[in-house]
Amino acid sequence: MLQMKLPMIPADLSDSAPVFNASSDRILIFSEQKTGTNTLQDTLGQVTLDHKRLPQWEAGDFPDVYPENVKTHSSGIARDWLKKVPPEKNVWVFKSVRNTYSRALSYFFQSVCDYGKNETCKAGLTADNLDDSVMKRMVADFDEWVQTEYVRRLQGNGGDATPSVFGDVTGVDVIQNDFDFKERRMLLQTQRGESKLYVVLLRLEDADQWETILQPLLPEYQAGGVNGGGTNLAGEKWYADVYNQFEKIYRFSGETVSMLKEADMNNHFYSRSELATFEAHAKGRQIRDWWKVWKVW
Repeated sequence: MLQMKLPMIPADLSDSAPVFNASSDRILIFSEQKTGTNTLQDTLGQVTLDHKRLPQWEAGDFPDVYPENVKTHSSGIARDWLKKVPPEKNVWVFKSVRNTYSRALSYFFQSVCDYGKNETCKAGLTADNLDDSVMKRMVADFDEWVQTEYVRRLQGNGGDATPSVFGDVTGVDVIQNDFDFKERRMLLQTQRGESKLYVVLLRLEDADQWETILQPLLPEYQAGGVNGGGTNLAGEKWYADVYNQFEKIYRFSGETVSMLKEADMNNHFYSRSELATFEAHAKGRQIRDWWKVWKVW
């Protein structure tokens, strides 16, 4: 699909700024995993006529008719859904991103113990079993995973909605457009036959401001649980104890940092100073009041 550089759209409610119409417009959340899509799924669902969490649709048989608004991580589903939306309907495509180090940790632990299905494995990772040998094994497993599977997915080889895959599916190359650091979002529009396709790109680190960011475009948008820390948090998962312990001891190596800086195209949506802050924290350097400089979930 042809990709193009598109003009930015102002965030205010001027004549040129789009406003979501719940009775006719459609929403697609098409983004990589562990970037806050569960929060978007909950909160964007409230602006639709159903006023409930958006249905999630992943790889499988392609139905003749989809729900009017969906969330997916699958490029195949996103492409098929877009093809089957009636041509007179405007479509809003939401993509979220997250700093690569925090995302890697969250992504890895989601898959631990066969995605939580191996009860024997889970029993070995409870708080009273987290001795040095267990944690050393976790560190070794994470290092191997992040340098192989995670990098593979960052390069678009896992079907995730990386910027290149996103562009191929939607026809909008977000890398060729600039992130609006003042408004803390990217907002683009292009023609979709006789209607419009809007792309809204958000950063998870800005989630406590999503209500302010999105209300000019979706007047009924309410942050809900976002201001309280979002949804789908690691601290509420079965692996919370080992995750918290891992965060205390793990430091990304210079080699891994260099690898992720090169592989993760989502770095495009952060400033140099923000990326430097993320990197320093990932390496374990002490940054005075770093959490006041940047809130990392």
